[in-house]
Amino acid sequence: MPGRMKAFLTIYEPNDDAHPSLLTLREFLAENTDPESGLVSYALPGPRLTIDPAPLLQLPPEYLDYRVGPGASFVTDEALAWSRSRPSDQTA
Repeated sequence: MPGRMKAFLTIYEPNDDAHPSLLTLREFLAENTDPESGLVSYALPGPRLTIDPAPLLQLPPEYLDYRVGPGASFVTDEALAWSRSRPSDQTA
């Protein structure tokens, strides 16, 4: 089924219940940043996902010590076309 995969990171703040096995943002960036392209790439079940780290690097410095959980979501081309054909003021 054709569609688009969207990569994302969940950033857990200190009071969140983040699993201790999760990497900090600093560790995640160090382990997953391609030195040539500067892009962050990680694997989940399915294709390897790549993101631009620029928005992450603009976070306050303390966020580098927060734990992160990488993730992804999939949206079919059909669903994207349907959502784009709806007037923006309509709600589901």
